[in-house]
Amino acid sequence: MVGDTMNPNDRTNNRSLKIEAFRCPNCGAPLKSRYLTNCPNCGVELRIEEESDIVMEVDVLDSGIFDPENVWLLTDIVAKANFRFEGKLRELEQDVRFNVMRGRPWKNEDIEYMKEIKRLLDAGVIRRTTSYWFGSPFPTIFKAIKDGLMTVGGKKYKFKDGDEIVWQCQMSREAQGLDGPVFIGRLSPRAMAHLCKQMESSMKAAGRLMEM
Repeated sequence: MVGDTMNPNDRTNNRSLKIEAFRCPNCGAPLKSRYLTNCPNCGVELRIEEESDIVMEVDVLDSGIFDPENVWLLTDIVAKANFRFEGKLRELEQDVRFNVMRGRPWKNEDIEYMKEIKRLLDAGVIRRTTSYWFGSPFPTIFKAIKDGLMTVGGKKYKFKDGDEIVWQCQMSREAQGLDGPVFIGRLSPRAMAHLCKQMESSMKAAGRLMEM
């Protein structure tokens, strides 16, 4: 848990191109999502410039739009701002896209989690905190203000007033023995933030030490 203290492009080459007006700048084909990394028509690599990134800053829980292609779907806005301030936003994006999402869209259970969180927020059952989980993709930590229940992936998760709720990546689930993406409990502050690739490397190193 980490707190709040914590020029036109040449169309003839293969380099990444800027997305403009949701059309591929290389072939002009319409793009169904601003979060695509490659044009589905011509295959050219796409990138989102900083000015487009500001547009993306709309809170997904406020908008109610849970796009499975949105690399920032689960990332806390403050966490994202911190990485931008440190000049590491691109590194975080790559970590989430390839080490958390594994180059695929978010799973149905991840979308269900966000929908349930929005439902509980709208009902006044939980509230946002100013903290986020210490590992990538750095999801927001929510706090229950009433006893309640949420259903994700066909599983029911009960929580009590005062419990904290946060999404968990596959690696964290395996480490904690969770059978789904939801962690419910009481959390303690941690000063360090870790990318998924860093945590994965640490776990592999620990495994090698145990084998010796």
